[in-house]
Formats: sequence, C-alpha cells, structure tokens
Amino acid sequence: MGKRSQHKKPMGLNPTDPESNSKSLRVLITNNKATIVFLVLFTTLIYLNSLNGQFVSDDIPSFRDYDLVRSIPKAFSFLMVQKALHAVSYSLFGLNPIPLHILSLISHILAVLLLFILTSLLFNKKTASFASFLFASHPVNTEAVAWISGFNYIANTIAFLLTAIFFTKFRQTNMNKYYIASLTIYILTAAFIRLPWLITTPFLLLILDFSLSHLKKQQNSKTFLYQTLFFMTALLFTIFMKSSISDRIYYMQASPQTGFAYKPPYFINIPFIIFTQLKTLLFPLQLTLYYPNVTLTKFSFLAMILTTVAYPISALFIYIKNKLLGGVFLMIIASQIITYSPISLASSLADRYLYLATVPFSIFIAFLINKIGYKNKAAAYSICTIVIVLYSLRTVLRNSDWHSSETLAVSHAQINKQDYKVLSDLAQVYAEKKAYSQAIYYYEKARAINADIAEGRYNLGVVYYMLGRVTEAESEFRAAVKLNPNLSEASYNLAVIENDKGNTKEAIELLILSLKANPNSPKAKEALEVISSKEKLKEGN
Repeated sequence: MGKRSQHKKPMGLNPTDPESNSKSLRVLITNNKATIVFLVLFTTLIYLNSLNGQFVSDDIPSFRDYDLVRSIPKAFSFLMVQKALHAVSYSLFGLNPIPLHILSLISHILAVLLLFILTSLLFNKKTASFASFLFASHPVNTEAVAWISGFNYIANTIAFLLTAIFFTKFRQTNMNKYYIASLTIYILTAAFIRLPWLITTPFLLLILDFSLSHLKKQQNSKTFLYQTLFFMTALLFTIFMKSSISDRIYYMQASPQTGFAYKPPYFINIPFIIFTQLKTLLFPLQLTLYYPNVTLTKFSFLAMILTTVAYPISALFIYIKNKLLGGVFLMIIASQIITYSPISLASSLADRYLYLATVPFSIFIAFLINKIGYKNKAAAYSICTIVIVLYSLRTVLRNSDWHSSETLAVSHAQINKQDYKVLSDLAQVYAEKKAYSQAIYYYEKARAINADIAEGRYNLGVVYYMLGRVTEAESEFRAAVKLNPNLSEASYNLAVIENDKGNTKEAIELLILSLKANPNSPKAKEALEVISSKEKLKEGN
C-alpha cells in the first residue's frame, strides 16, 4: 500500500480552539511584521503630499476661526474627541495645519492595519494584504484623509473595525471577553465621537453575525441579546443626540444636496444614490466635494433601477455560495444606510461617507483577485498591481486638490461648472486674493443660479464696495437683509452707506437691526453711539 496522503493543516486561526485563539491577534501581528511595515511606508508615501495642505472649507470655521479651540478646558468640556484634539493641537502648534494632517494620516494608517487584521481573521493573509493595499490607496478616501474636517469619518471607521475584530473573535472563540470589548468600543464611540454614522455599526455587525453563523456553538436567546445591546446603544445615542439630529435635519431640508437640480421623489433618489456610490467606488475618477446636479435620461434611470434591483439579488446569490463573502458584499451598501433615509440626515453623495464603504469593498475585490490567483497567480498579481498603481496615482493627484481653497475650488469647477456652491467658493478665493474683478464674475454667475441666498448677495456687495461701486453694493446689501434680517454684517454695511449719504436716521435703524442680530458687535455699538450723538447735536441745533 502506498503512503496515506498527508494534508497540511491550513495556516490561520482555529475557530474551535479558544485557548489557542487567546493569543492569535498578537501572533497575527508578530508573524506579519514585514507586511505591516510595508503598509505603513506605502500609505505614508501616497499621502505625503497631503501634509502641506492649508485650512480649507469647513476647516476654517471649525478650527482656524473657532474660538473654542483656543481653550483646552472648554474644548474638553464637550467630551468630543475631535474638539479635544483640535484644542491640544492649537495649544502646542498654534494655527498650523500640518500636525492635524499628520494626525489624519496616522489614523488612516491605523485603519489600514486594522483592516488587515480583520480580513486575516475572516479570510487569509493574501486576501488581507490585497485588501489593505486597495483600501490604503483608494482615491475616494482622500476627502476623509487630506481634509482636516474629515477626521471623524476615519475615527468612526477605526471604531467599527475594532468592534468588528473583537466581535469576530467572540464568534470564533465563544469567549465573552471579546464581546465585552466589542460592545465597550461601540459605547465609547457613541459617547466621544458622536457621528451619526455610527448608527450603521449594529446593522453591519448583524450582517457579519449571520455571515459567521457557521462558527456559532449554538443558536439560543443569547444570540439575539448580543445584537440587541448594540441596537439599544444606537437608539440611546439617537435619543441623546435628538437636538443635534433635529438641527441637522432642518439644515438638510433648507439646503438639500441630492445630486439633482430639484428634490426628487424618494423612489428615484435611492436608485440614483446606490448607482452613483457603486460607480464612484469602482471608477473613482471624478471626485469632488460638491457632486454636480444631474438630469436623468430614460437609459440612465433604467441602469440605476437595474443596478438597485440586481444588487440584493447578487448579494443573496453570493451568500448562498459563500456566506462570508455574501455578507461582505452586502456591507458595501449597508454602510451607507443613512443616505437612504427618507429623512435627510446627510447629503446624498459625499466621498467622505464612502470611507467606511471602502472597507468591505476592498475586501470583496481582494477576495475576487485572490480567487483568480488560484488558477493564475501571475494574472492575480498583475491585476492587483495595476489597480493599486492607478489608485495611488489618482490619490496623489487628488491630494493636491486639497492643498488650498483655490486649488480645491478650481478642481471642483472643472467638474461642476454650474453649481452655486462651487462658483461661490471660487469667487471667495479670488476675493481673498483681492482679484475683485474675477470675484465679481463668479459671484454674479452664482447669483444667476440662485439669487435667494443672503450670504451670497452680501459677499457680492462687499466686493462691489471694495471697487467703489457703492450703488450696486447697496442693492446687494438690501437684498441680503431682506432675505435674512439676522445677517448683522449686511445691516451694518448698509448703515455705513446711509450715514455716508447723510441719512443718519436710517443708519441708526440699520445699526439697531445689526445689534439685534449680533448684540456683541463692538463696531456696531461704537457706530451707533457716534451717529446717535451726531443726530442729537443736529436736533439740538
């Protein structure tokens, strides 16, 4: 008789041996030091040109011009990670954006490494390596990494990855300490990050749990209890944040960003969002902070409907063939459930929202590439290398868009030339550079698109005034005050113009209106005092 064939025990985790798994995370990291070091160097290299970026967009009101970050005690009193980090950065480095960019890069690297660990637990080292490099280099992640204000989306994803890692370990070992760690991380995320997107975590864990059902020792009431505690935490978070969520809903309703020139019916908006999100993940070519409005054709609408219908069917088919892969595939869209809500909590489209979706997307694509490798290793490595190189080049280019307000505005204008916000931002850039003629050109184009935004009319009035076009400036200031009486600067500037014209009574009325909107304005108080004194002297004579 010939020798009995000897099958090598597959390398990886043994889900049936809790004792050997107790050190598996440490062993996994130790055994993959070279890969981890290479991932760190690779991620640093492709984001190196993001470190010299200036404050742009929301960075300006949330850090550069935000008084709260000047005080560590006040910032820490909010018990929010981002505010605390901003205050510490200001205390140590002042108004220097570089430390905050370094923080974002380090956080992204941490997310990459956690993805490697999670994928190693779920699949194998090769799939984990492919997935980590794809996630590290995916261009859609640049908005969260290169933009200081995108930090919370990285932090939320890090928290999810940690939660998922410990939950997976819990299912593999049936050791409660891992479940407690997973739930604790989620509770801390809700307490100190407070990003509405953490509501998606229980849904993602539920999918993961079903995908790991082959590891469960037994089905019992505890299975439902384990999931219920995550959902209860999400519910308590929603109740606690009710006021902030209500404010967010009001803001979104006042300025909807749906991707359409009008607010579409819900049944049209959902296919559009799903189709665009998948397209952006697959082909991240045109990336922008403000996605352009679209006009649907019959063909494009049909494509969106077919994609939306085909996605869950495909997920079910994959799940039947491979539970774990089917779960990962479903997580791509499940991670974006907030954008599908009939109540507007978020813009329909934003690259930073897709940071979390890039996690399951990268794992899914890596699995497919690895599958090809079983039949043709050279083809698999070639495909992976080509994709990573293309992604990396696009990421480096996209990083440069975030260098300054000007480069960001110009990049958006190249994609979306007829969007009010894009034109207004571009005008603001030129106004700050004192290129007033160009600023007026873009402000007027923005006004032609939407003349009912008070801030836009006010900004145009300021530029007119700087060029000595006082009559046109007055017209814009009056339009701004009519649209928003609480815009104190517009009332103040009108008061200055009226006082220069000798209309002191009207100037006084406008200053009172300005102070009603902003009672702490020192220049308005001083102007009211001076003009009132002159008016009294005039009446006395």
